[in-house]
Amino acid sequence: MPLFWKEPGLSLPAQFFYRTCRAAVDLLATFLYRFRVFGAEHIPPPPRAGERGVLVIANHASHLDPPLIGAALRGRAMRSLARSGLFRHPLFSRLIDALGAIPIRENEGDMQAMRKAIAELEQGRLVLIFPEGTRSPDGRMRAFKRGCWLLIQRAKCDVLPAAVVGAHDIWPRGRGAPRLTPGPLGSCAVMFGPVICFDDLSAASRNMRDADKGLELLESRVADLHTQLESRLAAHARKSAWGL
Repeated sequence: MPLFWKEPGLSLPAQFFYRTCRAAVDLLATFLYRFRVFGAEHIPPPPRAGERGVLVIANHASHLDPPLIGAALRGRAMRSLARSGLFRHPLFSRLIDALGAIPIRENEGDMQAMRKAIAELEQGRLVLIFPEGTRSPDGRMRAFKRGCWLLIQRAKCDVLPAAVVGAHDIWPRGRGAPRLTPGPLGSCAVMFGPVICFDDLSAASRNMRDADKGLELLESRVADLHTQLESRLAAHARKSAWGL
């Protein structure tokens, strides 16, 4: 990560706070869970004036997913769409608001959240969304919802696919607090894939009219990353078990 970087639209105090939190998460996750990042070369650099931001999409199976992805995006700050229920707790609400979370109402069209996300993308920022809509109860990916496609369609933005593996073992849905040790894979990790250009998405979905085709492409990219990352961590765990 560069020593100095300027994220569009963020004041220096806000950047300092974000970077401090990011470094703390990175340090803790590395110490407790042997956190690793793959595909960092695909993370877009801070934009030039007038360039749009990029939508980050990923699988979602744990409360740890947003902070781990934020920690993995070294050199960039991100905004994230977070369910409105997380903003009910005053202290936690202030924290995630300061880190750029955008509240979104679940199970209904939230145009206000959509407009805020589009505004962030228009300013050149990275915005994180979990297309499954909620955490998977068993760690397996669920079908992507159309709200993600609507956001891409309206923002006309590129997409950075990502996969998180290991977080579900540490903090699955229904558990009150994270475990202090990694799961059977011995670590947790984030992997980024090549950016998917908006023009390629548009071509795959017949000029954005076929949402099913577009979502199928996005799902396949994230699923492929998840499979690659899971295989890589499993192979590393086997080598460690044999002392290699």
